Amino acid sequence: MRAEARNRLSQAGTRGALSMISRAASISPTFLRMALVIVYLGI
Repeated sequence: MRAEARNRLSQAGTRGALSMISRAASISPTFLRMALVIVYLGI
């Protein structure tokens, strides 16, 4: 049950991060590149 909650949390976090990144990407492509590197290293 705890793992299920954690999975749901990480899914929501990923969705939030993706929307944040896409919003920031429209402002600054350089930020998008940085964010992609951070996500890549995080995985």
